[in-house]
Amino acid sequence: MKKVLTLLILLVAFSSCETDVKFNNPGFEVTKDNRAWRADVMSASLQGDDIVIAAYRGAEGVFLTFPKPVGASKLSPITYTFAYEGEDNDDISASYIYEDSGVTLDYYAGPDSDVENQGNITIQITEFDGEQLKLSGTFRFNAKYQGDSEIVPENVNFQSGFFYKVPLN
Repeated sequence: MKKVLTLLILLVAFSSCETDVKFNNPGFEVTKDNRAWRADVMSASLQGDDIVIAAYRGAEGVFLTFPKPVGASKLSPITYTFAYEGEDNDDISASYIYEDSGVTLDYYAGPDSDVENQGNITIQITEFDGEQLKLSGTFRFNAKYQGDSEIVPENVNFQSGFFYKVPLN
């Protein structure tokens, strides 16, 4: 009787264990101002010789623009950088937009910034699959507010970001 009861308890204990695995493929995640930020919708598009990755989460949007990578792989990644007052800047940009109830907050980092300190960006492409049209890589950037409000934070900081197998349209 004890063996049957023990076996029954073990059977109930093991049958209640559940594995709930959620894959984020494609994925776009980043730490925004020290908080996790994960896109609900993302895509990449070719605009001329540049690729623009767009990622959205509710009223927020993140956009990365960089030249089309040729030959990027995990063993041979391509890194693009832009730094305010930098000498070897690549032609890249990053922006963050928040729109809600008719209010738009626009943050931008790159050479065409409206403010004096143009922010900084690092984008590393670790995979560009030209056949399946998918992109993977990492990024970080510090974007500056493009308006003149004194109550809006001056910048927004994105750290430890990555995008994985984002489809290129």
